[in-house]
Amino acid sequence: MECILATTGCAVVLGEGGPVYNKSTKQKIVTKSSTEAELVALSDSVSQSIHMRNFLIAQGYFMGPIIVYQDNMSCMALVKKGGPCSERSPVAPAFDCSCQNTNETH
Repeated sequence: MECILATTGCAVVLGEGGPVYNKSTKQKIVTKSSTEAELVALSDSVSQSIHMRNFLIAQGYFMGPIIVYQDNMSCMALVKKGGPCSERSPVAPAFDCSCQNTNETH
């Protein structure tokens, strides 16, 4: 039987240095589209980033907003405008996150 689970990848970088955390794993659920798979990956990745940011703030470090790079335009549109069933974005704006296209100049 062919495996149809998407692969999720994440790298957390602090400042100008290299990654302090990275992970690549198969998703635990089957999604219906690449956009849905990207939303699952984004949710998993952002939660790790939020946890790391909160830990560093608790240690007394100043942390700016989390910047998430994403290459799926449909996923970015859903994050910025929210889904059809809710007023809020799947990635809570209260966590000071911004989503940017990986194709843009950094």
